[in-house]
Parts: sequence; C-alpha cells; structure tokens
Amino acid sequence: MSLFRPEATAEIARWSEALVGAGVLALGLYWSFFTGGGLLHWIGYGVAAIGAAFVFSGVRRARFGVAGDGLGVVQVTEREISYFTPDGGGAVSVDNLMRVSIEVLGPEQVRWIFVSDEGSLAIPYDATGTEALFDVLSALPGAQFETAIQVLGGSETHSSVIWRRETVR
Repeated sequence: MSLFRPEATAEIARWSEALVGAGVLALGLYWSFFTGGGLLHWIGYGVAAIGAAFVFSGVRRARFGVAGDGLGVVQVTEREISYFTPDGGGAVSVDNLMRVSIEVLGPEQVRWIFVSDEGSLAIPYDATGTEALFDVLSALPGAQFETAIQVLGGSETHSSVIWRRETVR
C-alpha cells in the first residue's frame, strides 16, 4: 500500500527534473547571497546557473507529458529511432531526418511522424518509451517545442511541422 495516490506519484515523477533543478537553484542562490562572500559566494553563481538550466529543461520536458501506455515500444539507440509493435514497426536514422511533425486525428489519437530519405515512421504519442523522443528533438537545431506543446494541448484534427531540415522546403 502506497502513501500517495498513483496519479500524484506519476505527476511528481513527471516534474522531478524541474523540482531537482529548483532545489539546486535555491542552493546556489543561498550560497551567492547569504554566505557573506568568499569562494562559496562565487561557486553559488555557477550552481544557480546549473539549477536554472535544469528547471528550464525540466519544465519543457514535463509540459510534453507523455503517458507511455499505448501500443508499441519506442527505442532510441545510436541516433536511430526504432518503433516496435506486434504487427511490425520500423526505424529511421536521426541523421537522415528531413521532417518531424505531430498529427492529431482525434482527442485521444495523436502520433509523431518522422520523415527521412529512407522512408517515414508513424509513432503513437502514448507508446511506451516516447519520452526518449524529447531527447531526439532537443538534438535537432530549431525544433519548435512550443508548437508541439500547443498541438498536444488541442483536440482539433490537424498536422503541424515541429522541425524541418534547412535544405528541405
């Protein structure tokens, strides 16, 4: 028997990176402003900067809010995105990606579309392991995180491009 409800535990786990970052930020600010100078004062500025980076990254990751209980399993290994289902699956290389988009088909039907010169791969938003896709998007220069968050929050049917290679129009 758990002390906390499973929903509360899941929500805390989702925001854990931002919460740890807030703690590190608070420690750095305390060292910077309340220790009275010296070496610890200057170290506090660096610790505060690291904490702020964790808060920023953690909030962005938590706003993606992946459930992870849908059909299939996603793995990202050595810059290759693999998606496995009982019916098959597929894989695309991150280095060969041309476009990444999110397609909303209905209130509970959202999927990622990865298009590369090798082909395309459609991954349900709630597939197990899709939290690794956040790290893939973080590595793509110019990925539109705010667009992705807005699309995921809506329910109308549409498709939005999150990232496109510069050479592709």
